[in-house]
Amino acid sequence: MTTGFFSDIWSAARHEVRAMRRDPGLLLAGFVVPLFWCLVLAFTFGTGLMRGLPVAWVDLDHSAASRQAARQIDAAPTMALTAYETPAAAEEALREGRVFAVITVPEDWEKAQRLGLSGPGGAVSAAFNRTYYPVSTMLEADLKLALADATIQVGAEKRTAAAGGGPLSANGGMLRALLPETYFLGNAAFNFSAYLLAPLLPGVMALGAVLAFASALVRDWRAGTVRAWVAAAGGSPFAAILGKLLPWFALYALGHALWVAGFAGWAGWAPAAAGWASVGWWLLAGWLLMLAMAGMALLITSTSLTWVLAVTTVSALTAPAFPF
Repeated sequence: MTTGFFSDIWSAARHEVRAMRRDPGLLLAGFVVPLFWCLVLAFTFGTGLMRGLPVAWVDLDHSAASRQAARQIDAAPTMALTAYETPAAAEEALREGRVFAVITVPEDWEKAQRLGLSGPGGAVSAAFNRTYYPVSTMLEADLKLALADATIQVGAEKRTAAAGGGPLSANGGMLRALLPETYFLGNAAFNFSAYLLAPLLPGVMALGAVLAFASALVRDWRAGTVRAWVAAAGGSPFAAILGKLLPWFALYALGHALWVAGFAGWAGWAPAAAGWASVGWWLLAGWLLMLAMAGMALLITSTSLTWVLAVTTVSALTAPAFPF
């Protein structure tokens, strides 16, 4: 009896594969499109570190110190400064998404730095688009480092002048400067490949899987061919369901295995402490996730009054995740 049951599952799986071969659109919508999403994400974040992010620069001081600060900020690999004449024009560019941040140097900034004044006239202001939170966080950290260097340069010249002049190298012992260093715990290099791709790609595959599972389960219901589907499984509804889901599960299990191989092997992000044993856990976790998606699709379709309601419910549950 057990052998017959597994044979029925295999027969139902072959019936599903034949349906996929007759209608390539099933495979296209159920697997190729989610795979395309994964490739787009991998291409977007694959470089890991972002470079040349557009940042608006508004210089109201027009001094040697502000120009030096602009050179130091523009030297940071994450930023590419674009000059704007007025704060209003720069803020408009920020709202329209043409820049990720706006840096404004106030009037008399150099004078305030040399006199040691604080307050609005002695501070550079920065505005960030927090919609892109990881990007704005990285820009803020690099901006603080660059501005600290520029401020220290002005302070060093002031201390040197107070000591009677001379080059900075001759008066270096009089300078006591504190340079801030920023570290992101859990992602010290702030590498987007490890930080975002690690959870995003399995998440996209899980979303694609639950939609593929639900679509497969309601297809014969929609077409009125449920009897032929169950008959292909030897008359066993349970075997028919398992056999229909088996090819789709195999596709997504293979996709997850390729992701683990690329992430841990090709990209080199396998944990050093746990070694390759952790890769096995990654594979198991991904396959269990796909099984959970199959269970979710089966639960929704089996409790829905119509196939339209089943597809709508699955779409409603998964749609909020796509904007992320």
